[in-house]
Amino acid sequence: QKCWDSPPITCIFCGMYTEGKLAVASSLLEELHTPMVLVADAHIGRLVRERQRRVALTVREYTAATPKLLPSDCEHDAVVLSHALARPSRIAAAMQLGTRLT
Repeated sequence: QKCWDSPPITCIFCGMYTEGKLAVASSLLEELHTPMVLVADAHIGRLVRERQRRVALTVREYTAATPKLLPSDCEHDAVVLSHALARPSRIAAAMQLGTRLT
């Protein structure tokens, strides 16, 4: 379980089929404090909302090659559900912000 005094965490899921990403992310989202989910596809965003009704989360779609975090996102844990061909290292580099753990 995450210690609330630790820096925000970013978890990136790439290359898995949609159901696999959703299954892993669903269990993880229940453990994170005020999670934000960044999705590459609006359909996946709808599926996340349907499956995670008990968890207070924000779902945001990104349309660029890599998602970007806003300064206001610094306090939230982030879960990225990228498209199948995304490169995790590029996403991680683009999301470095403050003391965030990726």
